[in-house]
Amino acid sequence: MYDPRMRKLADVLIDHSVRLQKGETVYIEAFDIPSEMVEVLLDKIYE
Repeated sequence: MYDPRMRKLADVLIDHSVRLQKGETVYIEAFDIPSEMVEVLLDKIYE
């Protein structure tokens, strides 16, 4: 189970900061963060 704070951060990053729209391409460069956070971001992106 993921930390709910990770899910909240992913929501803010994808919906507010990036404002990702269907059909757009995303490049994630991740270092010095837990791999679980990357998984949560990917889950949010593919929703």
